[in-house]
Amino acid sequence: EYNGYMDLLIKDNLNKLNDQQLAADKITSKFIAGEDIEVHEMMLNMEEANMSLQLAIQVRNKVVEAVKELTNMQL
Repeated sequence: EYNGYMDLLIKDNLNKLNDQQLAADKITSKFIAGEDIEVHEMMLNMEEANMSLQLAIQVRNKVVEAVKELTNMQL
């Protein structure tokens, strides 16, 4: 039961991260194409997507580190 919850939580958050990345790509493409997109709007979207990605990487690193510690523990 707990593992299923964690799987859903991880999957949901990775989907949100992916959506942010896609939204940043889309608004950047619109800006490049000359559509009516403000520079600050594009930059904010890009920075939000970047910060979310960096957070996800740090969380992944901490989980990997915790798993390594658990596997090295003597029982």
